[in-house]
Amino acid sequence: MKSTVDVWVAATAAAALTPPPRSIVDGASAAVIVRTCVLGRPLQRRIEISLTVDPATADRFSRACRRQMIWKRWVLPIGIVAAVALGVADLVLDSWMPPHVTSLVTLTVIVAAALGRQRMASLSSPHHPRRLGRDTVLIRGVDRETAHFWVGLNSPQAICIAD
Repeated sequence: MKSTVDVWVAATAAAALTPPPRSIVDGASAAVIVRTCVLGRPLQRRIEISLTVDPATADRFSRACRRQMIWKRWVLPIGIVAAVALGVADLVLDSWMPPHVTSLVTLTVIVAAALGRQRMASLSSPHHPRRLGRDTVLIRGVDRETAHFWVGLNSPQAICIAD
């Protein structure tokens, strides 16, 4: 079994990094360079990073980015509008629903949103870059040799290996 490490990338440098010549997944040379989104919180600015991966992982990256974009552009805004509309309607119509029903509907929306986010996370590749806070991108399970070679291709301030 190959040894893997986690790689921390400065978010500000992510878009300009030179990708490694081998796959970050297993170190194989038969890989493709893909430009993928970095998964993060819904209101964070979108950033991208170029990585070398096998075609199956590239496909999972692409699907995860599409799901995140749908979540940010459609699901989250519709959920917020629905929750606000329910609250406003409840106030304007002077408690048109019993309070326990309003609370139950609100709780259902929150649980559905949490389960949806969890499902999206479970469908993405374990190697998909994830944003941690404002300044850091984490890539888990990078082939150790590829990670060390990748650091050599870029500025030491841009990439850090967590051994």
